[in-house]
Amino acid sequence: MHRLLLAASLLVSATLAAPLDQNESTKITYGYAVDVAAATSTATFSCYGQQNYRVAFVQIYQPINDGMPNPNGPTNIQNAVNAGLGVEVFVTPSLTGGKQGYEQLDEAYNYVTSRGVNVKSIWLQVTSPINWPSNQQNNANFIYSFLTRAQQRNLGVGIYTNAYDWMQITSGWTGWSQIPGGVRLWYWHVTTTGPAGQTDPTFNDFTPFSGFYDPLVKQYAQYIYICSTNVNINVYKVSNKQAPEAKEIADGKPVVGLLMGSDRQ
Repeated sequence: MHRLLLAASLLVSATLAAPLDQNESTKITYGYAVDVAAATSTATFSCYGQQNYRVAFVQIYQPINDGMPNPNGPTNIQNAVNAGLGVEVFVTPSLTGGKQGYEQLDEAYNYVTSRGVNVKSIWLQVTSPINWPSNQQNNANFIYSFLTRAQQRNLGVGIYTNAYDWMQITSGWTGWSQIPGGVRLWYWHVTTTGPAGQTDPTFNDFTPFSGFYDPLVKQYAQYIYICSTNVNINVYKVSNKQAPEAKEIADGKPVVGLLMGSDRQ
């Protein structure tokens, strides 16, 4: 049974990351990405690249110990860049330790920038309602605190969630739309973990909710066996055909968070 499951995983992984697709009518390029939290080597990121995954979403903050930077983050960023991948960074917040959203953004941002990473934008994970307090207004306040701090730091900012999670956690809060510069959406749609739960690597299943109309990224598979690792798989849109991998090095430092646009200084 294990061999059969492994063979199925390998077959699915071979089809999940097709080469970049170009929608000629909209001039939007579609690419594929993995997201990681565990320590990942340059060789593994190179293997992802060979499988046509052009971007790595790297967790830089984790909810353990009342919220703390993920020590794997800076090294994973450097390893992904060394392998030729673009990098996005995300925060998985702690809701139990009393730290406000802005404090957790500051901790995450300061941790990676002090280790030589140039951050252009950042994503906040708003999933798993069971991990959030029952007071939905307080949850919205926490998210707003995070978003406004990102704006104050002149960072692009996005939210990783879906319609169900957002409703359960925030009661459909739309106040995020007041953030200057806007907030991008990375949504997830899988039916279960593993190859059997993957959905189409397109945005055709998206239904607007709570003011979100135009997603940038979709997670369409979770816990897929690729390059001897289990990772989540995403599809993203980027309008700049000249830089579909969204990677850049400036002054010897890796630049992360370019999918939201490279016009920020």
